Amino acid sequence: MIVETYPNPFNGDIRIKYVLLRSAEVQLDIYNLLGQKVISLENGYVNSGSYNINFEPEQELSSGVYLVRFSADNQTAYRKITYLK
Repeated sequence: MIVETYPNPFNGDIRIKYVLLRSAEVQLDIYNLLGQKVISLENGYVNSGSYNINFEPEQELSSGVYLVRFSADNQTAYRKITYLK
C-alpha cells in the first residue's frame, strides 16, 4: 500500500495516489485536525492496481492542515496535507 499526495501544500485541487498490490476493501477519507470527517473520497472494494483521485475542496472549506486517512487490507496510512485558499 503506497499513498502519495501532491502538490502539497495545495490551492485548488490535490491528487491522492495509491497503489494496491492485491484487491481490498478501501476507505479514503479527509479529516480536519479536530478529528471530524470532511469528506469520504473512496469507500468500497477495489481491484489491485494504481489509482489517482483528485480532490477539489468546496468553497466553505477553510485554509489549514488536514489529514488524509487511507485504509486497505487491515492497514492504515495517514498523510498530512495543507490547503491554502
